[in-house]
Amino acid sequence: MSELWNYEYSQLFETVKQYKNIQPSNLDRNQKNICSLVQLFTFSSYLLKRCCLTVIKPVSQLRAFDMFQSLNATGTPLTAIETFKPLVVNVADSKTQGFKNSNFDKNFTKIENLMERLRSASSKNKRTNEYLTLFSFTYEGKSLLKQFSTQRNWLIEKFDRDCSSNQDEQSLLKDKEKFIEQMGDIAEYCQEILYSQENLKKILPKLNFLDESERKLASFSLLYLKDAKHKMAHTILSRFYSLIIRTQNDSESLEEENQIQAQENFAISCKIVAAFFTLWRSALPTTGLDNVYRKLLQEKMSWKKGNSEMTIGNLKRHFKNALETQEIGTKEKWINKAINYLRYDNVQKVCRFVLFITSHDTISDPEHPGLMKVGKPKSSFPYLEPSQWLSKDLKSIEHIAPQKPELQTEANWDENLYTNDDYEQIGNLTLLPTKINSSAGNKKWIEKLIYYCHLSEKDADKLSDLKNRAEKNKVNLNDTTIKLLTEASCFDHIKPIIEIGPTGKWDKNFVEERTKCICDILWKRMYEEWLS
Repeated sequence: MSELWNYEYSQLFETVKQYKNIQPSNLDRNQKNICSLVQLFTFSSYLLKRCCLTVIKPVSQLRAFDMFQSLNATGTPLTAIETFKPLVVNVADSKTQGFKNSNFDKNFTKIENLMERLRSASSKNKRTNEYLTLFSFTYEGKSLLKQFSTQRNWLIEKFDRDCSSNQDEQSLLKDKEKFIEQMGDIAEYCQEILYSQENLKKILPKLNFLDESERKLASFSLLYLKDAKHKMAHTILSRFYSLIIRTQNDSESLEEENQIQAQENFAISCKIVAAFFTLWRSALPTTGLDNVYRKLLQEKMSWKKGNSEMTIGNLKRHFKNALETQEIGTKEKWINKAINYLRYDNVQKVCRFVLFITSHDTISDPEHPGLMKVGKPKSSFPYLEPSQWLSKDLKSIEHIAPQKPELQTEANWDENLYTNDDYEQIGNLTLLPTKINSSAGNKKWIEKLIYYCHLSEKDADKLSDLKNRAEKNKVNLNDTTIKLLTEASCFDHIKPIIEIGPTGKWDKNFVEERTKCICDILWKRMYEEWLS
């Protein structure tokens, strides 16, 4: 009692003490009221004697928000977007018919939808940082620090000062509304493309005016860029995607022709960005790559520059000039660098994409066993589809000459492949299901060849011949692996390899030859077709 109320209340104490053996549900009304009185005394004493109110008066509003964020960190910290919203609501309520159901509200809802399913503060903060970084690049071609106060100050500055160029109040309000609309468009891109694997699997249903083949190729390119973690790609792609959103939402652009053009441009831009990134990273490290996008945004394609320069022609010219500046703008110059740089230990995701590109619509070259050449359209399995990029049949990159061979055994791989780690070259790689890749392991050539033959063979009689060949060469085949191989649906890319045959050589000279062949096809597809 002295701790709670600082005076004795013996009668109340004795009364409550009698209740300690009574179940709460068995207390009568008076007993419950007395217990409630004790709880009220306890709370009142704590509030009046143990709590204090501290008034802090910073010298500026910006300092106030910095202090607020620090003090609030013991709970769930608010993000810069959440502290920016009251300013937007205030503008809408004071200058328009109200925030609710306004364009401000509709576009801000897109931003909030981007965060609504995130439960932890860390995931919410991470998503906010990613979104605001992307938006700042698309808005003016510059990065934005992840610090709360910097983000909030930037949002206020762009919303207030950048939208204050017009003296007319109506024009000023339109500028502010347009700024929030731009934020909403980038949020919609993040929701439907960047964070939606499902939409990419469904081959971009929003691109409803395009042929299925165009949507598949765009989805395939996006999946690759996401897996390669090429974040700057989304600065340009989100701008082209915003044109789709605008043509669908703006009453002046409801003509079907405008919507078709916007959708086509987005699909083409996915291919162009994928091609540029692949050519750069096949020959060079990432140094300077982000600056190519910054320059393009700052000079032509940011929100501040408007939409007049948002053309496919400008995009292609800018990327071609960037390749020329890096001295990889011609086939000869690019191949000279790519044959040495395009390796598993440098760029795994790019290597996987290259294997897809050079497997699609290619056939075995009869004049050069083991190599492929460009075939007619639909001359191979359709590799360039999102379902194939995600397929378990093409999940793993296989080193044909293994990474860790037993060179002193009968495996008999060319030692020259391991002097400078040339086994990492693209010419020594292919695609296999992960489980099959692990089973093939460090096998000798004849054993790997028999496994590969199973992948492309469905004839029961020929499968029996393969089993006999294995026994003849003292190869113990794993039944589970054979089952996986014969059930796999993608195998055209293996056909050229098995044509080398059991007496052929998979050595350094052949790997270099295959590397040049792959690079030759890649340049044709990426530069001469996608980027031209």
